[in-house]
Amino acid sequence: MEPEEAVDQALEVLAADLELREAHTHDSHIALSVSGLAEQAVIDALGLYLVGLLAGIVRTNLRLSAALLDRTPEGRAQLASDVEARLTPPDGASPYAVEHFVADVRDPWIAEGIGHVILAVRNRVETLCLSGAVAAITVPHGKPSQQGLDLFAIYNEEGMPAIALGEAKATRENGSARLTEAISFFRTVEAGDRDVDIRMQVVLLREALDESLQQELSGSFWRQRACYLPLIAHGDDLDMSAARPALLAIARPATHKRVIYCRPDDYTHFFNAVAAAMRRAVPTINP
Repeated sequence: MEPEEAVDQALEVLAADLELREAHTHDSHIALSVSGLAEQAVIDALGLYLVGLLAGIVRTNLRLSAALLDRTPEGRAQLASDVEARLTPPDGASPYAVEHFVADVRDPWIAEGIGHVILAVRNRVETLCLSGAVAAITVPHGKPSQQGLDLFAIYNEEGMPAIALGEAKATRENGSARLTEAISFFRTVEAGDRDVDIRMQVVLLREALDESLQQELSGSFWRQRACYLPLIAHGDDLDMSAARPALLAIARPATHKRVIYCRPDDYTHFFNAVAAAMRRAVPTINP
């Protein structure tokens, strides 16, 4: 099987088995829960998709191609090294960095990958993630520690381009605090502090859009058409669907503020299982 076929099959599994359910609608936001994370097929598909992202198989227009895949022995070794860099601390890391790597680097990067999958699936099937199909999406951060916009996509909102902006967090014990941090990020977006970052991402994605959406791009269109997607993967017993006054203070309709939360039955086991699935996927992506 060719690598792009394997990634395509993984996306089909994720589209079928990873489900967003509306947990509650408030004046401030819509709360969406992610189900299906415990299924081994979902874990395997997620691991394979994440490796496919690192190998450059998923394009910004969400078409799949192995054109950039280095099939030499050196390329295979590099892909395995790239995967491992997101799963284990580097050699020579300080004791503090080793102790906190999983919580501060590995798990948040995987959470960002879950967000990318959710947006990629919205290109194929209708889900509660967004009101329209995703047309283009940026790739995840090149380095786990890299700062910037976690999740950025342009989607079709009734024939007009709109921005989907996600902020992914992962925490075993403090979901409420991570959601508060994500909301703070979106307040900076509302204040215009991220306009340059957003504009640069639009420039990168412009050519991935079809002509009709390109023609509708205009200056700062995201001020009128944007959906904020805080994504929180958490392990604590917390009602993530509760009302959030801080979200209400952001002057967008509740339909355009969608809190996506993932609470695996066993938080630690889930992230360990995804890491193991990524390692297993390397020879499938680059045999």
